[in-house]
Amino acid sequence: MFGTKKNDTPSVETKKQDLPISIFDKNKQKEKDMQTKTIISKGCLFNGEISGENDINVFGKVQGNISINNNTLTVEESAQVNASISAKLVIIKGKVVGNIEAVDKIIVNDSGNVTGDLVAPKVALTDGSYFKGNVSMIDGKLKTTPVVNKKQEPSSKHSDQTKKSSLVDI
Repeated sequence: MFGTKKNDTPSVETKKQDLPISIFDKNKQKEKDMQTKTIISKGCLFNGEISGENDINVFGKVQGNISINNNTLTVEESAQVNASISAKLVIIKGKVVGNIEAVDKIIVNDSGNVTGDLVAPKVALTDGSYFKGNVSMIDGKLKTTPVVNKKQEPSSKHSDQTKKSSLVDI
């Protein structure tokens, strides 16, 4: 009688994955992204040396040096970078003037514009991209000092257009 009332509604267990994402979860994700990625916005000009342990997305202008050897640098379409770059992965969608070294890979997308030397184990230039400089594809770890062989004397009129070195002219 007392305290023995039976509940007629069936119990339903809901799993967390079945629930809609709450606003708190979305805010936690945004906070996590903010802690792991640095953004240089479109209206921003940075002049100097950038180093750190986060991925960087550049939408604005950077002049100087960028060194994030264990992370990814993305130069967005609106960006203009005049800097020496050293990163794990470099993705170019905007304009870069300067030498780029990557531990893993350099990707120049169709909207990318690069003037400078590229050094990485893998280099990808997509159709429509612009590139002027030298490419050196290395095995394994990134070498900190560039390897340059002595200039060879030309043996004929046309051989002076091709150099034999560790760098490939494109």
